[in-house]
Amino acid sequence: MPHRYYTPELANRALPLVARIVADVKSTADLLARVIESHQRSERPRDAAWQDELDSQVEPLAVRWRALFAELSELGVELKDARTGLIDFRARRRGADVYLCWRLGEASVLFWHPLETGLPGREPISTF
Repeated sequence: MPHRYYTPELANRALPLVARIVADVKSTADLLARVIESHQRSERPRDAAWQDELDSQVEPLAVRWRALFAELSELGVELKDARTGLIDFRARRRGADVYLCWRLGEASVLFWHPLETGLPGREPISTF
């Protein structure tokens, strides 16, 4: 599938929708972690009933997760870290593919980085 490319302006225009989806992703990931942690701490025997109960709580969250991930994918947005709400928008800079980088809570797309460097290679968007 061909990549969708964003400019900083297009990414910022998409942020209201993307931010809502990413907030849902984060809350779903947090809830899933709490459910699993709670079951792991449980002193109940880890039998078929224990597993069935865990599955019944995890499955709706997994369905929600897949739907949210599909929404982001449809927009051409790559989820990098669900727990922090870190995403990348693919872009082109000087003929090369790069990422415009955004994290939940940031007011706008403030950084970019080469595909291979990830978060440690973030540069201010002013150098884009």
